Amino acid sequence: MSIIYTRNNCVPCVRLKQWLAEAKRDNKDKSNVHMFLHSIQFVNIDEQPQERDYLIGLGVKSVPCMLEEETSYLGYEVIIEHLEERMGAL
Repeated sequence: MSIIYTRNNCVPCVRLKQWLAEAKRDNKDKSNVHMFLHSIQFVNIDEQPQERDYLIGLGVKSVPCMLEEETSYLGYEVIIEHLEERMGAL
């Protein structure tokens, strides 16, 4: 499972959501990629403060942050790079 943590008024978070929306649109004919992109969950840490505490407990101090199994990806560019790699493998 992939979870992307965001917060309100976070410019990189907004850009990431826009990128994902475009990727979903551009890959709607590729069922594996499309399903993967739709399986990503978003958590807004401003709206769910217990999730912010969870991230802090993991040592994460900024968003956007993507957690996938036991691995974290921090920052817009790192997350995009990882998602593109995952999409290429599908």
